[in-house]
Amino acid sequence: MSRSMDNALSGNRPVRRIATAPAGRGAFTLMETIIAASITALVATAGTSLIFAAASGTTQTRGLRSTKSMGHYALSRIGRTIRESRAIGTVTSTSMTLWANDINQDDVVNAGELKFINYDASAKKLSCSTLDPDSGINPALVIPQSTFVDSNQLSALVPDSAKIAVVWAEGIESLQMTGYPSLTDTRIVGTRLTIGTGAEEIAYQTTASPRASADYLFVPEAVLPPAGPSGRQLRRTYSRWDGFDDILGVLPLSLPLLGDGDG
Repeated sequence: MSRSMDNALSGNRPVRRIATAPAGRGAFTLMETIIAASITALVATAGTSLIFAAASGTTQTRGLRSTKSMGHYALSRIGRTIRESRAIGTVTSTSMTLWANDINQDDVVNAGELKFINYDASAKKLSCSTLDPDSGINPALVIPQSTFVDSNQLSALVPDSAKIAVVWAEGIESLQMTGYPSLTDTRIVGTRLTIGTGAEEIAYQTTASPRASADYLFVPEAVLPPAGPSGRQLRRTYSRWDGFDDILGVLPLSLPLLGDGDG
């Protein structure tokens, strides 16, 4: 009887079955886990390398752009300063002296009117110096021609301690200046500088000369008396630093010599 009741009861209840995983479909094996971890590490490493490469490329691009900007800026300052100057004094491989401007309009070089362009190879800096107002040297001090074109004499008269400098560019590996032809009113200065070394070296070069050179003021034969109320000296048609007579023999025959009338 009890069995019959059990059968009846069991017939009325749903049979609960426990699901089992199919044969051969267990959890990941150790080898699969290791392979998955290795692939993940490789992907992560590649992604990191790509990010660093992109960042490095961006940094190099910025550095190259900065280097080019500095080189062009240095050339611009050198060229503009020379073109705006009244005359070029002495030029060495790393320095240059300029009569920048006739401030008091007396047609004479004064200490306060000088500019000194200098390259410091040890510090790799290009700078421009002028007379320090607090140096004790009178800005109106007259600089004779012989001193203006002699770096040693000029250094004794206006030493570095009496100058105030403004740095134009830094990180310049090399710089060389060349003045030619020597001591003429058509003087040209060539400048070549490099920034960087090895494969990253970039070279820059330029040439410049004063637009309105006043070299004729240093040669009496090249100067005419003032023609107007300004009192400023005038330039003769032809002039050279080392004397007016030197050019008479090389003038074209079709041109009249000065002072010879209609020739």
